[in-house]
Amino acid sequence: MLVKTDAFVLSNIKYGESSSIVRLFTKDYGIVSFMVNGIYSKNAIFKPSYLLYFSHLSIVAYLKPNREIQRIKEVAVLKNYNNLHQNPLKMMITTFASEAIQKIVGFQNPDLKIYNLVEEFINKLDFESETLKNYPVNFLESLLDASGYDFQSFENHSENAIFLAEEPSVIYNNINSSANKLNKLIDFAKTQLPDFVGFKSVDVLRRMLYS
Repeated sequence: MLVKTDAFVLSNIKYGESSSIVRLFTKDYGIVSFMVNGIYSKNAIFKPSYLLYFSHLSIVAYLKPNREIQRIKEVAVLKNYNNLHQNPLKMMITTFASEAIQKIVGFQNPDLKIYNLVEEFINKLDFESETLKNYPVNFLESLLDASGYDFQSFENHSENAIFLAEEPSVIYNNINSSANKLNKLIDFAKTQLPDFVGFKSVDVLRRMLYS
């Protein structure tokens, strides 16, 4: 069927000489992978600049049930960002956020609450001009909560006191407090998500934001 929906770019994998498999988080159909052909040609409907993390697009696509990779017919940019794709720290945060969405949100599982959460997060991050250290922590906690995983209850539960008391009992500055909470959120996700072993992007994120 032919459908129209809004979407955020989560990732892309080059396929052959001029094509890419692009993974989108769509507003109405959840996470969907699309084959985009001729992306580097002069008349391509899907421009290389659209491949950046969280490019916000409006797409018209062919969706067929039980097909792993779908096809896009038309695409347009919904929003031009302020400096999301120019700031190295923001780009690192979007890399982490993209990975978190893909590992926590199911494929072709629409969730308007999570979509709106992502849209609000990206818009705030784009215009943030001061501290960025809390963005990965707040996003991961909000994403887990919106997906039905209650970190606060887990953190407050007495049975988990030893598990959560891995850090020394000292007063941390704001940077270390954010880093510690991020570690706890990742450990919590490991107890909740099947086959989850962590995020590939988190080591670089830690070095760039918390070291």
